[in-house]
Amino acid sequence: MSRTGKTVRWLALSVLSVVLFLSLPSCVVPFDSGDQLSTADLEARIFKLVNDHRLNIGRTILVWNDAMADEERSHSQAIANSQVPVGHQGFEDRIAQIKKIIPWSVIAENVASA
Repeated sequence: MSRTGKTVRWLALSVLSVVLFLSLPSCVVPFDSGDQLSTADLEARIFKLVNDHRLNIGRTILVWNDAMADEERSHSQAIANSQVPVGHQGFEDRIAQIKKIIPWSVIAENVASA
């Protein structure tokens, strides 16, 4: 290929790259604040997914409990606000509060971070 051919090819690829780059914003789906879930809706969806999974692996479903949800929601909020690190800090205190309301024999906590 001649030097002129290489220059034309490079120029064409450059123009194509710019056109593709400038068209990227049209490929983005705008965020619609109406798509936001409330905390309660999100919790309900996650709880359903957990129970669906439990059924699929032959386990019994979990039963929702508002007192336990309130206690764990407070812990999640403390993590989100950087008041406590992601983890099980304060687990004994949380389960002591829950035991005042719900008799239990075994209790566990799952914590995850992205």
